[in-house]
Amino acid sequence: MMLRAVIKVTICIVVFTLMKGAWAGECDKSNTNAEMIECAGGLYKKSDAVLNGVYKDVISKASPNVKAVLVEAQRKWIAFRDKHCEIYNAIYEGGSMAPLQNVMCLKDLTDIRTKELRSILGEIAR
Repeated sequence: MMLRAVIKVTICIVVFTLMKGAWAGECDKSNTNAEMIECAGGLYKKSDAVLNGVYKDVISKASPNVKAVLVEAQRKWIAFRDKHCEIYNAIYEGGSMAPLQNVMCLKDLTDIRTKELRSILGEIAR
């Protein structure tokens, strides 16, 4: 039982250390798990705002057919993103790292989707 606790703590320390490297400069002043979650949440909110702006731009320039497909795809993508990121709640079994990993996942997938939408915008502009 003690070994399992040591392993969990070690995993948390490794993940926390990797996180600081992943967003170096962005959350450097975050030293506790709560501070990291708050910082990551702020980064996710910024990413989400960018995504929403790009999405609105694509929608405003899309033909009715493209717009209809994109609206449906975006709704399904949001459901996928949210459900996919819940994986971290299961992996970390509700531990203190679960919220941080979840919000990092949301940010990362949101950034990827923003790139996809920019690509679609480029195709529409041709």
